[in-house]
Amino acid sequence: MHKAALFVGRFQPLHNGHLFALKWIAKRSARVYVAIGSAQEKGTRKNPYSANQRKKMIETVLASEKLSKKCKVFLLKDIPDDAKWVAHLGKQVPKYDICYSNNALVLRLMRAAGKKVRRVPLLSRRKYKATAIRERMREGKRWESRVPEAVRKKIRI
Repeated sequence: MHKAALFVGRFQPLHNGHLFALKWIAKRSARVYVAIGSAQEKGTRKNPYSANQRKKMIETVLASEKLSKKCKVFLLKDIPDDAKWVAHLGKQVPKYDICYSNNALVLRLMRAAGKKVRRVPLLSRRKYKATAIRERMREGKRWESRVPEAVRKKIRI
């Protein structure tokens, strides 16, 4: 059991794969810090939701899953220098023991900074991938079953 774990993602939108990962991390950690990356991005094809919209999505889901007391959400703006990214992140979130991610860049930067990292098991990656969910939304295809109910009620593209 870790004292504090970090989970970084863009959450565009938060989907059932993210929720699976959050629950998995929460079982292994006393505290979970969720860092919403690219917090300055919004209104684009890749990043349609603002940081505040994503934060509300996550906090609503955490409340519905009874994880609010264990998890805290932070906003993380991008910086143009990968070499300084981990230090930048460290100024935005409390001290953590381990970073969970499946993002190759996040894993590489964390390892280079001497941080402990671990991949998160994936839940049906083809089905629960934010890019595919956003495409389905834009194309008018069914997407609702791919996100938690609390997210379905909050979003539309």
